Amino acid sequence: MSNFPPAILPSGIRRIVVVDSALVSRSGHHYNYDRAVIEAAKARGLDVLVLCGQAASPEIVEEFAAIPFFAIQAGAKMMPNPQGPPGANTPFAIEGYQAIALNTQFFLDFHRMTPLIRPDDQLFFTAMFPSELIAFSQWLTLLPAETRPFSTLLLRAWNDRPHFRAIHELCSTVLGRPEMKCRICSDSMELSLLYGEVLRRPVDLIPFPQISHDAIRSDRTFRPAGDQITIGFVGSCRENRGFLLLRSAIEEVLHDPPRPCHFLVQAGGNHGCPPDIFMAEAQALWAMPKSSVSMIVEITSTADYYALVHDCDIILLCYDPDYYRYEPSGVFAEAMTAGKVMVITSGTSMEREAQRFGAGFTSNAGFTAPAIAMAIKRALMEYPTLAARAETIAASARQFHNAEKLISYLVDGSQSAMTLE
Repeated sequence: MSNFPPAILPSGIRRIVVVDSALVSRSGHHYNYDRAVIEAAKARGLDVLVLCGQAASPEIVEEFAAIPFFAIQAGAKMMPNPQGPPGANTPFAIEGYQAIALNTQFFLDFHRMTPLIRPDDQLFFTAMFPSELIAFSQWLTLLPAETRPFSTLLLRAWNDRPHFRAIHELCSTVLGRPEMKCRICSDSMELSLLYGEVLRRPVDLIPFPQISHDAIRSDRTFRPAGDQITIGFVGSCRENRGFLLLRSAIEEVLHDPPRPCHFLVQAGGNHGCPPDIFMAEAQALWAMPKSSVSMIVEITSTADYYALVHDCDIILLCYDPDYYRYEPSGVFAEAMTAGKVMVITSGTSMEREAQRFGAGFTSNAGFTAPAIAMAIKRALMEYPTLAARAETIAASARQFHNAEKLISYLVDGSQSAMTLE
């Protein structure tokens, strides 16, 4: 089942317009995601226009020939005002004001964007939030039908609060009209189902676009010498990714490891916990025996990041299930397509996706250091079996999670293996 009838699926697309109101750095997956889309689009012979935030990194702006356009980032949040009147700082009041203020700014930006857009464009919003959804719906409605581009909105975040559902239900009545030429998608099966229920229409499941690991990874070696199993914590050092539980879990594993192992911890880049707490944990990890724990404290390039992933046997995805109950993860897609054994928190979308693919993984039953340590030990004990399973499904995972398949979806309206039936 497609979002809309085949008659209004994309046709005659000449240009992909990547709309990402951030791109503030190469740290994290936004940059790599956009880069994969851009390169795959150009490989198809398509023109590409990138519209990013005014705070975008100058290096990225130059690399992508991007236009620094948006005054604020999608997903921006407003903080309470201590001098505000009584009742002004309630969650309802803050969220209501935030929805109005942010959508107002985005509408002004979308209006300014109008002269840049052509009817043979495919606009691809790589992350659409309520802070811009109303504004986008209004802007699209005001465009004459003959100048209206095709649009694809990637929805990534979920919130159970009533205002969140109300905004999506409201906008669905506009964006769902065939003449709007707009499709809704997500890169998480869980989110596709949730948004489909709220929007009352199918929401396409799309792949996570990736550049070929083998083609791009650098020649650097992060893996220590020896035949021990290497366990990696890669990506952002956020609290909801288990960074603050990592040291205790490692200590417990190293106290009685089922087989020789070494931990690689990437601790450079996007820190998602208070700086003082992050520094305390990073220093404690740095003080651990170098024979057992290696720290990578730099912000790695994309090529070095893939080299780091390549050098790991087991990838830790011990994320907070309260946050990642529905959220997807780029690290998960990269680890699975690279044929790595994974340790995943129970109750997350990643666990269910790993089950769907039949990946090689173990689950930690709780978001605690002892639970994570136990799951790591089980992965070490069962490593030969899990590694064989991970390698077996890697090829099928790569057939789904690749940038070429995403471009086919954007340009051709291809639904093969991507739409929930």
